[in-house]
Amino acid sequence: MRGKGILKTSGLLLFLALNQCGLERPLLTWDAPLWEVSSGNTFRFKALATHKNDSTRYFLGYEVYYKLKKTDESFSTEEINIKDANQLEAKGFRRLYSANDSQNPLIITYPLYKTDDSYEGSEYTILIDFTNINKCEIYDEGKTRDTYEFRRSVAYGGQTPASFKHFYKFAKEDADKGSLDLSGLSNGQGFQAQIALYVVAYGRSIASNTFFAEIKSPACFLSYLTLTFVYDETE
Repeated sequence: MRGKGILKTSGLLLFLALNQCGLERPLLTWDAPLWEVSSGNTFRFKALATHKNDSTRYFLGYEVYYKLKKTDESFSTEEINIKDANQLEAKGFRRLYSANDSQNPLIITYPLYKTDDSYEGSEYTILIDFTNINKCEIYDEGKTRDTYEFRRSVAYGGQTPASFKHFYKFAKEDADKGSLDLSGLSNGQGFQAQIALYVVAYGRSIASNTFFAEIKSPACFLSYLTLTFVYDETE
C-alpha cells in the first residue's frame, strides 16, 4: 500500500507543476461523503463520483476521525452535527492513522484511505471494519481496491511509533480514551465502549492563489457503535 501512496504523491507533484499558471480561483471543497447505515462492527460510507481531480483540485482520498465514550454516556447533538472538518479535533475527535504511518511517523502521509486515479470518479461503498480487533481495516465493499489497516492516536505532542496503538492495546494513560474508566481491568481483559466516526474527503489545491493548500470536505458523521476493545499495558 505504501507504493501506491508514493506513486499518487509523485503524480500530484507532476500535476501541480503542470497547473501552476492560469487564473486565480477561490479554494473550493468537495461535497461530503454520503452516510450509509452502520451496524454490527462496521461503519459504512459512500465515495462520490465527484470526488476526483479537476482543474483546481487534486483529490487524494478520505480521512477518518474517532471519539470514544463510556456505554452509559450519550453523544451530544453538538458532537454529532459537526460540519467544519477543521473543528473535529477541537471537539475531541482524533485522526486514525494507517499501520504504515504508525511504523514510521516521520513520513506520515495523508489521507488515511488513499484513492487511485483509476477508480476515482465513480460511486462505491467504503467500510471501516472493527470485526477483527487485532487488525482493524478500511476497504471498499468487495475488496477490489486498496485495504488499509489503521491505528489509534494515543499521545499528544511528538509522534513516535509508541504514539499509535491497536484497538486491542488500551492503557490508562492513553490520551484518546476520553471518559473511559480503565481502572480495575487486567491485561488482556475486554471492555465495551462506544466509538463515533466522522469521514472527510481530502485533497490539495492546484489553483495558483491557494497552491498546495489542504482541501477538506464538510465532515460527514457516520454513526456510533458499541464495540468490545481490550485493555493491555504489556509491551
